Amino acid sequence: MLAVGVVTSLRNEVAAKEMQISKLEGQFKDLSRPRLVATKSQGIDSAFQREQVQASLSELAQNMARLNDPSNMEDAIKAREAAATKLGLSLKPASSAARVQLAVAFPYGYNWPLVLNDLETVLGRKVPQIVVFRDFSQPFPDLDAREACARGKTLQITWEPWHFSNPKAVKLEDVAAGKYDAYIDAYAAARARSAAKSGCASPTK
Repeated sequence: MLAVGVVTSLRNEVAAKEMQISKLEGQFKDLSRPRLVATKSQGIDSAFQREQVQASLSELAQNMARLNDPSNMEDAIKAREAAATKLGLSLKPASSAARVQLAVAFPYGYNWPLVLNDLETVLGRKVPQIVVFRDFSQPFPDLDAREACARGKTLQITWEPWHFSNPKAVKLEDVAAGKYDAYIDAYAAARARSAAKSGCASPTK
């Protein structure tokens, strides 16, 4: 997760510096345009500003090249960790044994076992995690959970507080007020029964 976060951060830095370069190029172009000045000092000031902008452009271009070079990833991570430490933050992963696993998300996901068979054949490897999506109009996906367990997969359910057919059907304030407590409790109970039937202690996330 740290590496992913750093890559995202570096991409954001690159985008920000691209915007800075574009702005500075506009300033440099404007300062380089021939114009009449009232005094000699104004002319010197204009030339000095051009030099400053040109120096900033050069520095940004070098930073861009550095940020876009994958070989600088390790140094960038160390520099970011050092900066975070000064702010009292920790960017270290929670566990040194943390692993990145392949997961495949199936919108709605009703026929994920059939699709997964073909996908694993194409990839030439097993997919350890399955992600399906369910809304607040549906019961706990018992069949999905038990089949995922039987196949040795971890099922991750993205449980969304709305209805696919009507995004405004569920109001978050109603969820907070307890209107859906009975439904949520029933969902949790069904999950526990599914785990007991399948023999999987944690078939879902």
